[in-house]
Amino acid sequence: MNQFAQYNVLRGLKLIALVSLSVGVLSGFTSCSSDSGGDNTQVLNPNGNNNGGSGGISYDGPAAASSDVTEFKVNLWDNIVADNRCGNCHKQDGPGTTWFVRDDNINTAYQAALTVVDLENPGDSLLVQRMASDHNCWDVPNVCADLMETWISNWANATEATTTVVTIDPVPAVLPGASLNFPPPVPAAFESNVYTPILREYCSRCHSEDGSERQQQPYFASGDVTTAYRAAQSKIDLNDASNSRLVYRLAVAPHTNCWDPNDAGGPVDCAANAVEMEAGIQAFIDSLGSPATVDPDELQVSGALAFPANPSQGQSANAAGRYESNIIAKYEFKQLDNTNPDRVVDTSGISPQLDLTRTGDARFVSSWGMEFFGPSGRAQGLTSNSRKLRDAISLTGEFAVEAWVIPANVTQDNVRRIISYSGGPSERNFTLGQTLYNYNTLLRTDSVDSNGNGSPLYSTPDGDDVLQASLQHVVVNFDATNGRQIWVNGELTTTDADVLANSSPSNWSDSHVLVLGNEVGGMDLDWKGTLRFVAIHNRVLTQEQILTNFSVGVGQKYYMPFNISSLVNIPEAYIVFEVERFDDYSYLFNDPFFTVLEEGVVISSDIDIQGMRIGINGREAPTGQAFAKMDVTITDADYQAAENNWLRLSTYGIPVTGTIIASEKVAPETDEFFLSFDRIGVRTSSVDRSTPDYPDVALPVYSYKQSEIGLKHFYEINEMFSSLTGVSKDNALVAGKFDTLKTQLPSSEDPVAFSTTQQMGITQLAAAYCEALTASTSLRTAFWPSLNFGQALNTQRNAVLDPMLEKFSSQTFMDTTTLATQPDPTDMAATVDTLLAELSTAANASETDSAALAVCTSVFASAVANVQ
Repeated sequence: MNQFAQYNVLRGLKLIALVSLSVGVLSGFTSCSSDSGGDNTQVLNPNGNNNGGSGGISYDGPAAASSDVTEFKVNLWDNIVADNRCGNCHKQDGPGTTWFVRDDNINTAYQAALTVVDLENPGDSLLVQRMASDHNCWDVPNVCADLMETWISNWANATEATTTVVTIDPVPAVLPGASLNFPPPVPAAFESNVYTPILREYCSRCHSEDGSERQQQPYFASGDVTTAYRAAQSKIDLNDASNSRLVYRLAVAPHTNCWDPNDAGGPVDCAANAVEMEAGIQAFIDSLGSPATVDPDELQVSGALAFPANPSQGQSANAAGRYESNIIAKYEFKQLDNTNPDRVVDTSGISPQLDLTRTGDARFVSSWGMEFFGPSGRAQGLTSNSRKLRDAISLTGEFAVEAWVIPANVTQDNVRRIISYSGGPSERNFTLGQTLYNYNTLLRTDSVDSNGNGSPLYSTPDGDDVLQASLQHVVVNFDATNGRQIWVNGELTTTDADVLANSSPSNWSDSHVLVLGNEVGGMDLDWKGTLRFVAIHNRVLTQEQILTNFSVGVGQKYYMPFNISSLVNIPEAYIVFEVERFDDYSYLFNDPFFTVLEEGVVISSDIDIQGMRIGINGREAPTGQAFAKMDVTITDADYQAAENNWLRLSTYGIPVTGTIIASEKVAPETDEFFLSFDRIGVRTSSVDRSTPDYPDVALPVYSYKQSEIGLKHFYEINEMFSSLTGVSKDNALVAGKFDTLKTQLPSSEDPVAFSTTQQMGITQLAAAYCEALTASTSLRTAFWPSLNFGQALNTQRNAVLDPMLEKFSSQTFMDTTTLATQPDPTDMAATVDTLLAELSTAANASETDSAALAVCTSVFASAVANVQ
């Protein structure tokens, strides 16, 4: 697949076929000089929106005929008129016949530009697609395409030409292809051919939890073969062993730790090592047998669609509506540059481009983000490009730093650096940091109360536990009227007056650099956690704007339209899912809807849909089938009444929170998805799902016979935690947590739909309730009536244990009567007391608080509480 086609697939929003582009428009792009790789750094323009990309070219032609022409010039023309961009070909008399950057008349340039942009869907603009195909690109194609889409979006937003209605374009119905997959559990062939003789033997010094030289993820040489197998999957290409990352690091990019194949003490031979690694992987692949395939005579399946394992571009399904008018630097962590894996691209479109370089213990995560996990991890810019922050903010005297943050824990102290614009550990312009449960800010201003290190510290209130180890939207505002404000998840968390009000950041240093996850130079102030998005604005964000950006969310969400035309006998009929890469290991399929793309369609016969399942790579996914019991009838009346003719299946009670599907492929491969149905329209699957075994069906399928046990779904879990702890569901500590996590909690009582991701969501919600419980003197006294929080734990373990376990027993705790369907209280007591014994090390009263919290969280998050 070429880059032009790949960009459209990766965008995922409209999936436009390239052949639909008119030949007439394409002819406007004649071949131009390939010498387009000039410096993309321009001088910051103090006027307008600070694009400043005109490369010093002045415009002396006729005045703009309308405000829209002015917005075109400021947002697009200024950024692409330079000769090292589009001006080399597309000015008047240039070799390109579409002169959309002519500099003699901005009004005729505007008219030409309208033929190559799509203001309603900027990503579908021909200019964007041509950049993606490496047409005269001044950077790598993905970066050029992303910046071009940003500039066109800025123009469209300024003229209010965008629309909130997403258009789904037709997608052909393609049968799912054959796919080779990693089988569970660990295959013997992996252990004997790859793990034991190579990975564990030669790689365990670094790539294992007990590495003698360093502990470097991924742990594909772990002492636990299951852990190693899971980690190695992301480094093995089942379609081509030679393409595997494990081989590449030896053959193409020689690893510093290649080994001597003969153990003879001579020089290492990376080429020979690569051959050995490839042979081991190939032997493993050969043991896997035939690829999984779908038999359309047995399953009723939709068309198949590929979701990229590492999308570089693509408008998020929820990206429309963000407020970004004054943005001057933006990081979406898309990993756009496939030639430089350490480059973090500034996608603001504001020159100079403030790209960062990833170093040390930091890595991109495939759901768009960057994780910082060790003392050397950071992403740092250059002084020359960081200067644009000082220049732009000094013009306005105010700014906002916006981020989606996932702290790794709540134990990091001493103002760990999340985002800094600094020159070292003791000098800075600005810092957003973490100290335990608090977000902190340091800020240098011209106030007599400020100094070169940004003191005094301004933080979220102690005791409010604002910072949590979960995804949070954080905004720090500063202006002369209010000083600093810290907003978390749309709420103002700081109320104390800031002594830096009535001051200005006019004295910021121009020698400092922007750095994420650490201090400049990698000092001992590293922060552990994940950044999903970072933006810097040279105006404060209003409350309305903060709430808007918070509600939009973060991440790569796409609409995936599955063609079901042949199944329901209606042309261009689709079931569309909102899909996002939930984390490195899974996808979230969310909020499906039915639509027909052909206008004026009447549903002449009701459409029955029963038992919808999600298939991946040639077979139905073994877990995460939250829609397996779906039983709905789509009528014409319902369809015609639906907004935009998007008939959401949640109308019929189908879970809007979706389901988690485990990923299987790794970049540059893609996971391929399809839908299968027990019944759709008049078509019925021949698979018998009433018994657990299907010996006559080659496709792996699973029984969905009703289980005698089930899971509490997310609202039941929330109600239970509130009822047992006495903590209100509206408590500030838990309400936001529940809203954030509810898509991660079980949405179905079917135990087959349960995943480890849901377990993590349950645990985080349990921790929030338990923290609120232990923080309230009245609530914890009611919960643990005999527990003295001022005494040592080792003398009162039973006072912690007994009240907790009584909450989950069907009879008085330790009564001789037990129910066979309930956990045995004695076993429960022994298990939990083991935890208490480990926590009780001395006559230390401070242990009692942490023990109560730990026991509460572990029990509430266990199957004892969540299975019914």
